[in-house]
Amino acid sequence: MNIYIIHGDDEISSREYFLKLIKKQKGNEILRFRDNYPGGIGSFLKSQSLFCDKTLFVLEDLSSISKKELVWLAKNVPRLKGNLIIYEKKEIASFILKIFPQNTKFKKFDLPKLIFIFLSMIKPGNTQKVLEMLHRVVLIEPPEFVFALLASHFRDLYWAKVDPQTLLYPAWRVGKLKSQASHFSEKKLAKFIKRLAEIDLLVKTSQAQLLSSLDLMFIRELE
Repeated sequence: MNIYIIHGDDEISSREYFLKLIKKQKGNEILRFRDNYPGGIGSFLKSQSLFCDKTLFVLEDLSSISKKELVWLAKNVPRLKGNLIIYEKKEIASFILKIFPQNTKFKKFDLPKLIFIFLSMIKPGNTQKVLEMLHRVVLIEPPEFVFALLASHFRDLYWAKVDPQTLLYPAWRVGKLKSQASHFSEKKLAKFIKRLAEIDLLVKTSQAQLLSSLDLMFIRELE
């Protein structure tokens, strides 16, 4: 079985590549794993690969399978028939990637450095710099994409605050998230997430402009 792993923080580019790769598998039956499949990923792959060597298996979100299943997958999947695409809309930790066979094909999509700088500078008392960087970022990326990144980032900050051990990011990134999260209370991070959800609804119902809403959120919440 051939294995393709697509991951990285640039979700738009990685998703586009992921969908194109699926389309290239002409003539293959496409089967998507669901985490409620009886017996888990091992049972799913073993039962299906018995019948066709042109089956394309698709696994999205590695957190949908247990660590035990992940180890089984990396060890046994080369013996199975068909192809497997694993897609993760964030960077997969190196210790996870290392357990897969050497012939596994990896494709990583990183965000531009400017976006990482913007996300990492969000902390109380840094309002002016955050606003300036936000307006620089939206010159190179669509505001809707930046909003999606903010929503994911605040989710990760909250996660790093309450349960960092379960984050599947590389150790260096977990450390950075924990450090940044330390500037916020758990209550404040939850408030940011709630506010972003409210902005999303207001913008989608044409009751607010996205960029001005983000400006106002940072002015109010970072002071």
